[in-house]
Parts: sequence; C-alpha cells; structure tokens
Amino acid sequence: MDAPFDAMVQPFSAIFGAMTYVIFYGLIIGIIWLRTKDLMMTGAVGIMMASLAVAGGVVDNFNAEFITIGAGLLAVAVGVVLYQIFHKLQVPNQ
Repeated sequence: MDAPFDAMVQPFSAIFGAMTYVIFYGLIIGIIWLRTKDLMMTGAVGIMMASLAVAGGVVDNFNAEFITIGAGLLAVAVGVVLYQIFHKLQVPNQ
C-alpha cells in the first residue's frame, strides 16, 4: 500500500466529500479543548495542524469558500492565542 493515510480517509471522503478534513480537524480540536480547557494550547495546536496540512500537501484542492473560512478560523485562533498571552503577562500566577 503506497498511501496508507489516503486509504484510511477514503471511506470518509465518500460520505463527507471535501469536508472530511474539516470534520477531523474539528474533532481533534474539540477533544483537546474538552480535555485541557486551555484556549492557548487549543489555538496553538489548531494553528499548527492547519499549517502542517497546507504545507504538507494534505489539502491541495482549495476553492474560494474554503480559503475564506480557513482565513477566518485562523484569525480567530491567532486572536485567542494573543489574548491569552497578553492576559497571562498582565495577571501573573493566578
């Protein structure tokens, strides 16, 4: 088997189509949020996952709608991470 990841995703792609990766992303981020309750870690992991997916070529067939939604989600995640960083700098050790 040349591409085991593609073989694993194939049944989900048949059902969910292009939204398969978005559903996986949402599940992983949701589990991290429910387990840790830490916005900064959840945002950082989300940014890392999105960057690796784009840079690694996992997602290569973008259309304008996906780019718009992705840019919005990235902006929200970066905003949450920056808020957490500045909040922790202002109120240390609570």
